[in-house]
Order: sequence, then C-alpha cells, then structure tokens
Amino acid sequence: MSNIKYLFFLLLYFTCLQLSSQNISGKVLSDSTFIARAQLILKKKSAIIAYQFTDEKGGFSFQNIKSDSLELEVTHLNYISKVFFLTKPFSNDLKIELFENTKLLKEVIIKGDLPIYQKKDTIVYNPKHYLDGSERVVEDLLKKLPGISVNDVGKIFFKGKEIESLMLDGDDLFNSRYTIGSRNIDVNEVKSVEAIENFNKNKVLQKITTSDKVALNLKLKNKQKFTSRLQLENDYTKKYNNTATSLLLHKKAKGFSLLNTNNLGEIYDTGVSLSDNNYQNYPLISQGNFPVFLNKNNSILNETFQTSNSLKLNITEKSSFVVDLATYKDNIKQQIDNTTKYQFDDQNFEFFNSDSQIKKPEIIATNTHYDYYNGKDIQISTHFILENKNSLFTNNAINNSVSRTSSVYTDEKLIGGKAEITKMISDKSAINFSALLSHKNTNQNFLLQPSIEISNSILIDNQLVDSNSNSFFFTTQFYRNFEKFKLIFTNKTSQNNNELFSRLDLEE
Repeated sequence: MSNIKYLFFLLLYFTCLQLSSQNISGKVLSDSTFIARAQLILKKKSAIIAYQFTDEKGGFSFQNIKSDSLELEVTHLNYISKVFFLTKPFSNDLKIELFENTKLLKEVIIKGDLPIYQKKDTIVYNPKHYLDGSERVVEDLLKKLPGISVNDVGKIFFKGKEIESLMLDGDDLFNSRYTIGSRNIDVNEVKSVEAIENFNKNKVLQKITTSDKVALNLKLKNKQKFTSRLQLENDYTKKYNNTATSLLLHKKAKGFSLLNTNNLGEIYDTGVSLSDNNYQNYPLISQGNFPVFLNKNNSILNETFQTSNSLKLNITEKSSFVVDLATYKDNIKQQIDNTTKYQFDDQNFEFFNSDSQIKKPEIIATNTHYDYYNGKDIQISTHFILENKNSLFTNNAINNSVSRTSSVYTDEKLIGGKAEITKMISDKSAINFSALLSHKNTNQNFLLQPSIEISNSILIDNQLVDSNSNSFFFTTQFYRNFEKFKLIFTNKTSQNNNELFSRLDLEE
C-alpha cells in the first residue's frame, strides 16, 4: 500500500511540475508562406521575459515558460504587427497569420523604439525598455536582458555561451577581465547593448570565416567626456566596499581606471591576471581551496586592494596602441570547525576537526597591444606582457588532539610576446602567420610540520621546487571559402623546454 501511495505522489509531483512550466511553439506564415526572421517578444505585463526570431521555416519555440497571462508580440518589417494574449495551458502548435504591409514607405527606419531588433549577426537591446531605476552598473542591466545571463562570479553568457569581450564602442579595454567593466561602468552611460554572434577580433578573418564566439558591445551616449565615480559602502559590522572609477572618452584616446578595496568575503577572482591561455602557468603545489563566491553567512574574511588601468591611444586612423596595468593584493582567511558526536548504548564519543587557512596573494602585471588595420586586407597585431605573482599560503589542521601545520610560498614570473599578421589573398581566401615566445619561472617552498615520517622527534618536511619553462610557437593558417564548405589548413611548429628541480629535506 505504501508503494502505491509513493507512486501516486510521485505522479502528482511530475504533473504539477509539467503544468507549472510549459512550452510555447508554432509557426508564423502569410498566405501559406512561412515568414523567416519575424521577431517574437514574450511579455509579462510590460516586462520582456523572452524573445526569438523565426527560423527559415517560420518556426519558433519558447521553452520552460512558468508565467501565466502573457502577451506575445509578433513583428516583421514587411508585415503588419500582431499582439496575442496567452493563458495556460499553452499551445505547442500555434499558427500565426500575418498580413503584408502594402503601405509604401519613403524611408524605412529599422531601429525605431523597439526593445530588441536585429542587424545581420547582431542583436541590439534598447536599455530604456528594461530599466526601472534600481540599476546602478552595467551588470544590473545585463541581468534583465533576454538571452543574456550573468552568473555569481560575474561571467556573462549570451545564448549559453560565455562572451569573448565586453567592448566600449567597439574598443576592448578589458580583455578576459571584463567584469571590471560590467561591475563598475555606470548604467546611465549606456545608449544600447549589442550582442554580436559570429565574433572574431581579427577584422580580416571576420570577412571570410564563421565563428561560434560571441561578444557584447556597449554603445555609449557620449563620445567625448571624462567622468569619475566614487562609491563608499561601510556598515556597523565593519564591512566595507569602496570603489573609485574613471572613464575617459575622446577621439584620440579611451581609458578606464578602477581602484577598489573591500572585505566583503566575496572572492570573485583570486587569480587576477593580464595573461591569456597562451601564457598560463600552473602552480606545482596546491595552495588551498578557497570558494570563489560565498554568501554573508560564511566565515571567510578578506582584505582586498586592487587597481586596473587601461588606456587606448588612436595613433592614426589605421593604428592603435593599448597599455594595461593591474595590481592585486589580498589577505584571505577562512576558519572551518566541525564537531561530530556519536552515541553507542551508554557511551558517548566526540570528534573535533578544525581547519584554518590563510592566503596572501600579490600580483603586478602590465601588457601592451599594438594593432594596425589598413581597412581592406592587412591586419598586424603585437602583444607584450610582463607579470609577477607571489603568494603565501598557510594551513593549520587539528584532528582531535593531533595538529599539523603547512605552508607554501610561491613566486611566479612571466615575460612573453606575440605577433600576428593576416593578409587577404582574394575575396574568399586569406593567410595568417602568428608567433609566440615566452619564459616562465616558478619557485615554491613547502614546509610541513610535523613530518609524515614516523619518529620520536619532531621533524619538518621542507620541499624546494624551481621550474623554468621556455615556449615558442609558430603557426601558419590558410583560409578558403568554397560554395558549400570552408577549408582551414593549419601548420604549427612548437618548441617547449621545461626544467624542474625539486628537493625534499628533513629537518630537526
């Protein structure tokens, strides 16, 4: 009987779940002809909760819609717009008939006052349709735009893909560290948000290749101005989050600066770096496992101080120079205590575990970019980076009466450069040459007390590690577009020299 009740409640649960979240799908057509690229906007009162464009066969599908009493607006440049009111249960086979707009327009303005519209591979959002006055920075706005999501650590996704860049009027000042911009640029500076599909930083390859990468571009209201912003947050619990930012917009220069100090216990990025994946250097000995995001109830403490400065100079109409300088310093602490009690008959047992860890990272890094594009068929890019990281990690673990202390000091140095030349051979083909040269050095000192050796005396394990890595990569790529497929031929030459010295001593 109990199994029957269980199956009944399980069936009831899935039935309620299905009713609470439903799909809406169908086709848009006119005189039995399917309409491609028609825009559908799904609203709850005045708030947009989803949007889509119909495919080549006029089809559309909204998945997992939980709200009820919705408004569906269907628009197309060549047809008269329609608005439908939908209530649950929703239909999965809607047939939406549009009538051709026979009125001749002397001038067609595509933008108008639409909340969303599309131009080629770009979706454009009009912020004023989403702002309600509670937003302060760009991230607050992005969280409200359909198709765009932001996770707890600030990473931005468009249609499920993380963006490559967050640009200001087409200029990338932040590289992979775009959260510095999204979390600190005043939302009132933004005129529109562009979500770009088929994104490629290389302007020559953009013409002849397709890409699965995406990016966001913020179109700003003012093209020339200097603004600064100071935000001070302090409360009675001695928590603080103080930020100073400045934004420079000019025909010849564009820049953004940030200075932040906080102890909020939210470690968004303990590995602040200006290097990309080509220069990654992995630590040899683990330096603790700190969560990247914690709520206010957790026992993590930090004393973060960080600066970030980016400046782009337009040397000529065809060339530009970008310089970045970033610093980061922190004192991160976490204490975890756990007591477990057991009772067997009349006997009680208690086990106590404590784990205290402290990490003190320091980073200073600078890099430069030079870009030249003749506006037609040649692009040249160079990149130089210099970075120094060091950190001290200590851990004290207690298991009942047994205590063990460990520490790891790490010092990493990186110097590297990269150059890339792209030449379009014809309207359908191009060739790309790129070279990368880097040197990385890592020193680590590991101490463990008491030693793992079994002895009557107290011993200390001391491990010294010295690692050197020299890398050289040269890549040639040939791109060719054919009518039904695209060809990419790659020839890569690489050389890696890695040296590792490690010594483990026992000390009384």
